[in-house]
Amino acid sequence: MGPEGRVIGLDMTDEMLALAEQNKTKLGATNVEFRKGVMEALPIADGSVDVIISNCVINLSPDKDAVFGESFRALRAGGRLQVSDVVLLHELSVAEKEDVSLRGGCVSGALEREDYARRLAASGFIDVSVEPQDAPESDERAWRSAQISAYKPGGEPRRMALWQGERIELLAPAGLQQTACCGDACCNAADKAGG
Repeated sequence: MGPEGRVIGLDMTDEMLALAEQNKTKLGATNVEFRKGVMEALPIADGSVDVIISNCVINLSPDKDAVFGESFRALRAGGRLQVSDVVLLHELSVAEKEDVSLRGGCVSGALEREDYARRLAASGFIDVSVEPQDAPESDERAWRSAQISAYKPGGEPRRMALWQGERIELLAPAGLQQTACCGDACCNAADKAGG
């Protein structure tokens, strides 16, 4: 991002926006702003952002096509959607669909991998990639965490080289308040449900 960059954070709750503002103040960040809204109707002007990132929330949306359409609308030509989300490798069993812990654990609202890619393409995105995380052969769960990327056509593509080495984990600086992220909740619920 650098000193010339700008970040817009989005949340639908006053509590999370207040926490974000507190953390912004602690960091002394001047090029960050937070807006109240939902991902199905982004409070962002058409073609005004270079990159949209999200971590394990699109699967929670009841209208994923609206999320993808809004993302496409808000991105500049050549912009990128880069998200981590839960995807299904195949349809859930009846028992899995009825499992309350999977509903709360980000699984029952997830799209199948191919459907996710198809819906992004139908929204206008190109170079769509949906890459589920590797798992041991003994892992028979129908879901996986996945890295998803897609680009809005036109303009100068703002592509970042993907890291090909060890995994990098980003941690909040000491002193910032944090809440449990959906990623942890998803993984924990999915792990418990999967045995």
